Amino acid sequence: MLQERRSVKLRFSLVLLIPVLLTVIPNTEVANAQTSSVDSLGIYINQANICWSAGESDLQLSVDLLSEVSKRDAQRFYQLATDFYYWSLRNADFSSEKETILSEFERIKPLLPDSLQKRWKELIENEDRQALQNIVGFWEINDPYVSTKENERLIEHWQRIHYARNNFTITKEPPYGTDERGVYYVRLGMPDSRTLKTLRLNLVIGPEGETFDFELGNVIQSDIEIWEYSELGDDFFLLFGERDGWGEYGLRKSPMELIPENIRVQLGASGFRNQSTMRKLSKNVAQYGVYQQLAPLHTHFSNMYSSMQTSLSAYSIGYSGTNKFIQAPFIADPLSRVQINNNLMAAPGSKTTAVTENGILSTQQEIYRFLAQDGKQQIVLALQPNPTNEHMKNKESLFLSNRISVYDKNWNLAANIEDPKKVTDSLLSVPSLYLLEEPLNEFNAFYSSELIDTTYYGVTIPGKVTQKASAIVSTTGRKKLTWPESFNKEDTLLISDIILGLEQEFDDARVPITPTLDRTFEPNTDLMVYFEAYNIPEEGYSFTYYFEKHRWLLGNKRPSDKPSVTIVNDKLNSDRNTQLFALSLSELGSGTYDLFFEFRPVGETGEDRLVRTRKIELVVD
Repeated sequence: MLQERRSVKLRFSLVLLIPVLLTVIPNTEVANAQTSSVDSLGIYINQANICWSAGESDLQLSVDLLSEVSKRDAQRFYQLATDFYYWSLRNADFSSEKETILSEFERIKPLLPDSLQKRWKELIENEDRQALQNIVGFWEINDPYVSTKENERLIEHWQRIHYARNNFTITKEPPYGTDERGVYYVRLGMPDSRTLKTLRLNLVIGPEGETFDFELGNVIQSDIEIWEYSELGDDFFLLFGERDGWGEYGLRKSPMELIPENIRVQLGASGFRNQSTMRKLSKNVAQYGVYQQLAPLHTHFSNMYSSMQTSLSAYSIGYSGTNKFIQAPFIADPLSRVQINNNLMAAPGSKTTAVTENGILSTQQEIYRFLAQDGKQQIVLALQPNPTNEHMKNKESLFLSNRISVYDKNWNLAANIEDPKKVTDSLLSVPSLYLLEEPLNEFNAFYSSELIDTTYYGVTIPGKVTQKASAIVSTTGRKKLTWPESFNKEDTLLISDIILGLEQEFDDARVPITPTLDRTFEPNTDLMVYFEAYNIPEEGYSFTYYFEKHRWLLGNKRPSDKPSVTIVNDKLNSDRNTQLFALSLSELGSGTYDLFFEFRPVGETGEDRLVRTRKIELVVD
């Protein structure tokens, strides 16, 4: 049976990458403040409407409006605040608004990787308008709901700033007028676990009952916090506290930063006179005491405390309790730091509540590499959402909207496609296919899938998705696509990625079959295989395929009654070849298998071969 397929070609070239900064006034609905409450929000809204009517931008006003709308959670004005902010940024005047632009950069700076912070600052100092496009582009690609006019992540950014200003102000520093807890709250959101403790260190008891007092004035007392984010891994945490026990409050790279430099153990008349020995003893005792109190709070500290006890036990013979602490090789370990690996996204772990509140739409995606006739790389992106029964309650009024956006290294939108379709069983049963062509290096692509309900105040708007008549039921959020490694075109023989699908009729699209993304098939059926070969030598090429079954604890094994198959393609008279064939799954029982394909030029028999592997599941329906 011929399955319904959708193939949309998305082409873009360098011609599209020239940034065009328009000064056209956005077509937006005028938002008037309620006359019964003439307050700051009403004043900002009226001023914004006046500016728009006059064709004037005002970056500071747009920031004030964003701040006030977010503080009050005034959702009816989210779109106005977002549009006016974007428009004012794109049309900002360096001669009169440079300080405002710098302030806005400082507010976004904690969300950027180090590699971009310096570059953006230089652009602003040089009054390069690319800096303004950078800021707009940053917020656009972090917009979790691409089908709505407002940017929920931008609104949430300001809501985090207000929360931080109200809750994290032991010290008040730029860019948010908070201590460093506020900076990391704005950057990463609310931690999954937040532990508060007061460290008080005036007496340390060693592993064998040794006791150490600290000299008067050297007692450590520090309020600390430990923040953990589950999505950043069990080993990741942030430790906040006072430097040297009573200094500035902020992020500490190590608990050693909590210990005063002049800390000194109190000894009797027979104590040490050597200053360096006394300093080492005091530091080691203090470090042991700090980790002793931190050990119950996190496994990292517990492991370090155990390591210290082990080090001390190694010196338990022949050394006094005091000398043990001098000789033991303690390590002042640094803590893990926030890593930002993606040059076009906010810090990993950014907890955007705008997405999670409405439920994540589970979506399978896979990328396949091919070469065009002119030798340029092509990427076929397959997307297939898997909505739940809860998502499908109002199926008759649902649309599925897939969007793919491609940005160049300067944050300019190079290509964009939005593909809304009425939800049907056939639409959800197979993936949608999108073709992206070179240039792909130095580009960043993002995708999202959204289920949108076109019911508006109880009335279904038939036929299309409109901004006013749409409500997002569920979304993947904006997700970054990772480009696969490009082909090495100098290789003698190149093979595309291999597509596997259910038995089906095929068509003349760029990819003639619809892939099965979960690669789940039934035993004793046929699966379809498609791939392409390039740079084929004159003597041709051959390929061999075979199966290996996964066996728990015993390793993989080839089924004895399913031998390998070799196919020889010689005298092709072409340097390109396509293969589309059915592969039998007979003689294979249920389970997990690796399907291997080995390719080599005809006549070569050595170990030098090209291998492609696809894992499949065979299950009985």
